[in-house]
Amino acid sequence: MAIINPLAYTIANGNPVDATPVQANFTQIVQNVNANAAPVGGSASQQFFVAPTTNPAGAVPLAQAQQQFAALNGSSSQQFAVANATAASGAVNWSQAGTQVFIPTTSGTITPVAFNTLVAPLFSAGGTITVNPGSFFGQRVRVYGCAYPTTVQTNVSSGSPFLAFPDGSVSYLWVIQNVFHQYIDMVWDTNNWRCTTAGQTVVAPANVSNQAVTLGQANGLYAPIAGNSAQTFAVANATAGNQAVNLGQFSANTATYGWRKVPSANSPTGYFIEQWGRSGDGTTPATSGSSTAVVWNFPIAFPNACLSILANDMGNGCNVIGISAVSTTQAQAWGKSGTNYAVTNFSWFAIGY
Repeated sequence: MAIINPLAYTIANGNPVDATPVQANFTQIVQNVNANAAPVGGSASQQFFVAPTTNPAGAVPLAQAQQQFAALNGSSSQQFAVANATAASGAVNWSQAGTQVFIPTTSGTITPVAFNTLVAPLFSAGGTITVNPGSFFGQRVRVYGCAYPTTVQTNVSSGSPFLAFPDGSVSYLWVIQNVFHQYIDMVWDTNNWRCTTAGQTVVAPANVSNQAVTLGQANGLYAPIAGNSAQTFAVANATAGNQAVNLGQFSANTATYGWRKVPSANSPTGYFIEQWGRSGDGTTPATSGSSTAVVWNFPIAFPNACLSILANDMGNGCNVIGISAVSTTQAQAWGKSGTNYAVTNFSWFAIGY
């Protein structure tokens, strides 16, 4: 601003005023402002000093900015606090990235804070670990077993959170038996704990041959090693001494002229054969009363040999019976009363293989 022709001006009281000194003072003011103040539009070549501020709209001096804010590229000498990340792109704080470790000696409650939480009880008796809800998705907790039964439970007994297992079952507690190698893994899904276990593996029911079966499936399909008096157990025919024998291997004909097969690992056929009969059974004759033996067929042939055959008088005379196997298919007998041959009814029993 400039006054080209200074003129005398008359102010309100009627006294004239020379404008030249006013112009000089104003010019000096403008020069002072230009030398000491920043232009409204700013200047890239000029520094601008401000006091520290607490006003969110106020300009911040460099020292305050360096103290309160992190450098854009980071600084190896400066710590940087962040809240727990809740999204994949969020910065993870030390608690989330780190691992909490609890070694309780008595029952207690844990509140997971870190990304991983390990609980290794050192109980002197059975105890309980109560797990509070997680604070972010994917948080993990592992509770190990110890020398005594360890019960792991949620902080509620109904509603959420509960323990959810891969087979679709849910529970509010899980007991780790008194063995060190068992543990339960829990992953927080923002509502409940998703669980798997070691030493007591939980699986969905198997539907293909290479999958693990659940205990429920095993109980329904298989017999326990210790046996079960209320459960039948199907097996193939035994062919070795340490194999279970099925009932079908004890085949028999229970007629008066009959036989039975008894399984045995010591027989080359896998069984011994017992056979029997008596005079009047339709096949076994009485003795002839002479030195000529009576001969009859066994109910079935012995595949290898008749090992022994015995006979008894069926009458009241107590005659003597002589008997022997003729072959693997036939036997013969004689009867005597005293020193004389006699017609005698008798019963017999033979065993072979």
